[in-house]
Amino acid sequence: MAKLLICGKTDIGKKGEYNEDAFLIGGIVENKKELYLEIPLDSSFIKYYGLLVAVADGMGGHNAGDVASGLALNLLSRQFMSSPKGVLTQEEITMALRDSIFSAHKAILDVSRSNPCYSGMGTTIGGVYFTGDGFYTYHAGDSRLYRLRSFYIFELSILAFLTLIWFFS
Repeated sequence: MAKLLICGKTDIGKKGEYNEDAFLIGGIVENKKELYLEIPLDSSFIKYYGLLVAVADGMGGHNAGDVASGLALNLLSRQFMSSPKGVLTQEEITMALRDSIFSAHKAILDVSRSNPCYSGMGTTIGGVYFTGDGFYTYHAGDSRLYRLRSFYIFELSILAFLTLIWFFS
């Protein structure tokens, strides 16, 4: 049985004082240094609902990067999870992801402009939406996504902003 391994690792960097990164798995947002999850690929849950995972890296040197990363992932998750599920076309999934990301971006800008404490806050985002047939990648900024398969690492984030990639056994 094929398994999906989801791993993440964050680092505050050489100049950072605290971790401004956040992870999203499904509807859960965590501010952790490391993440590891193993799921059977033939899961009926993934086939019907899909699985949304992401990392957001709050922009260091700006106000409230931790707030921006958490807000981005919470809003992405909430809006995307409220979109219809089940059998969707590639275009419908792509549109739902794109709309959710842009909605989160707009909300971060609105909060940044309306509250001086959050002025200039921002975040990068990168993630994958797994379906029963394949996966969609998305990213904005320098948060990188990789695929490890048969001891080969392939960077997914060098592809277009929003891309459909099919699984192949």
